[in-house]
Amino acid sequence: MNKKQWALIGVIALGITGFLLGKFVIYNEVDQIPYTGLEAFYPELADSNKSSVVTHSAYHLKYSEAHEQPEWVVYLLTNNMVKQLNANRKSYFKKDTLIETESATPKDYLQSNYDRGHMVPPADMRINDKYMGEAFLMSNVSPQNSDFNGGIWKDLEHKVRGWALAEDSLVVITGPVFKEMKLRLGKNKVTVPSHFFKVILDITGPDYKAVAFYMPNEKSDKSFWNYAMPVDKLEKKLNMDFFPNIRQRSFKSIEKEFDKDKWK
Repeated sequence: MNKKQWALIGVIALGITGFLLGKFVIYNEVDQIPYTGLEAFYPELADSNKSSVVTHSAYHLKYSEAHEQPEWVVYLLTNNMVKQLNANRKSYFKKDTLIETESATPKDYLQSNYDRGHMVPPADMRINDKYMGEAFLMSNVSPQNSDFNGGIWKDLEHKVRGWALAEDSLVVITGPVFKEMKLRLGKNKVTVPSHFFKVILDITGPDYKAVAFYMPNEKSDKSFWNYAMPVDKLEKKLNMDFFPNIRQRSFKSIEKEFDKDKWK
């Protein structure tokens, strides 16, 4: 058996091992930037409590009991996930039984004039029924203005899927911002966020790139590009570190740069 055949066997074995462990093995021989598993991309707050991180089949989330919704969700979105339309959209939401303090319920949103806005979009999870069902857990939901949810936010979600088709593999981090906490919904007093953020990291290689968005939770006739910024700027605004486990010097420049032309 020659060296190429042994190398191929090694790659296949690594892929099988990664699949069995539920890990994603993505790297570049030059920069060595991306990591094994989404755990490398857990965002960190100044007072981060990892005990409230919940793992589902296709995404992780950190749940906020104080606001009864996720502080953030993180998932890997691949070309294959966007192309494989094997599951239909669900028509019902349900509590997340993995939340020890219990999640909000669908009733909290009734007659509130706010949408149950998905942080992990169902359209990103159509590869199978299990992923789709978990997108409808109440731990993946935040109150969104209807015009915002069905307008500029929907446009951004659609664009992210387009990037996944073009680039192959993206890490996506999404969450609410509680800058102004004036309104709470339902029996569980779900906080209505003032803003939402989304961070996209292209880990396809060889040219890695990242972009962040910070949008007010309201109707907008603007393009989502009006709310784009470097990841580093959003981190300072929110006092968060979105990629705390990535220490490479070359990656830090990616967080500080944002070139719209690279995302066309």
